[in-house]
Amino acid sequence: MISFKAYKAWLLTGLFFISACSDEYVLDTPRHFREMEAPVLNPLTQLKIDLGKKLFYEKALSTDSTISCGSCHKQEFAFADNSVYALGSHDSVGFRNTRGLTNTGYLQNFFGEGGLHSLERATIAPMQTEFEMNQNIKTSLDRLKSDKAYLKMFEKVFDDVPNHQNVLWALSSFQRTLISADSPYDHFVLGDSSALNDEAKKGLILFNSDRLGCRNCHTGILFTDEETYNIGLCRGNPDYGRGRLTLDSADHGAFLTPTLRNSEVTAPYMHDGSLKSLEDVIRFYETGGQWHYAKSKKMKPFELNDSERFELISFLNSLTDTSFITNPKFSDPN
Repeated sequence: MISFKAYKAWLLTGLFFISACSDEYVLDTPRHFREMEAPVLNPLTQLKIDLGKKLFYEKALSTDSTISCGSCHKQEFAFADNSVYALGSHDSVGFRNTRGLTNTGYLQNFFGEGGLHSLERATIAPMQTEFEMNQNIKTSLDRLKSDKAYLKMFEKVFDDVPNHQNVLWALSSFQRTLISADSPYDHFVLGDSSALNDEAKKGLILFNSDRLGCRNCHTGILFTDEETYNIGLCRGNPDYGRGRLTLDSADHGAFLTPTLRNSEVTAPYMHDGSLKSLEDVIRFYETGGQWHYAKSKKMKPFELNDSERFELISFLNSLTDTSFITNPKFSDPN
């Protein structure tokens, strides 16, 4: 039989959970997208999203208080960056190009290796990584606890002081709102045949063709299959990609397929930022990639003329969601 003390604790926990969920936030899911599933233990609330947004732009979370999540994930670049490599605290330079956060709440795999499988876990890594924010979570928590405004916000949202878990919950909640689904292509999918010009429509046909095979990896409404591939981008970069995680030579040089949404504004491209324009990317794929013992069998050369190349770029540009990269709802509140 359960004791009265245990029953009381259970009842209070239940009442708190109901109270915490009373502000539940319902995402305005685009009708051509699937519903986003937030973790049961971390339901979306407006207050939590607001706190997460403030934390996303909080420079005190970095060791020298000079950068925030938003310093590398810039809204105008679809929450990617225009530098070749990520730039961290104390002017440190990372070893990979910054991946964007477009529709990140729908993803199941994170980072170039695809080695993390929850947004909450993926959020903690940049905060502590040497070449990024480079700060132990305990120090970050101490800084937040010393700030009366943050103490008040955390008390209101979580009925608690800042801790490892609720900081990640808040940051992840904000990131789940970063939905991009208002590009010309989206309007075309939803029935507006005039949303794409003739060049973009021809580019869409090329994109979906077996000759190019783009859709084999950049698939579905998110334009990624969330798998890792070695595409033959061998430029002497010692980054083993997924091989760093699995220690399997078959995974050497394999990286997670990025979304193509908003790719017009996310240059430079590839994990090493080695390709400067979408035309450079297309011409690279035309070659089929360089030889590598682990190169994917999906990589096959093809030929495009100048008109076809222009049409394909026109289609890729139709994936640009200008409302996403200018929406004040996502902008720095400070």
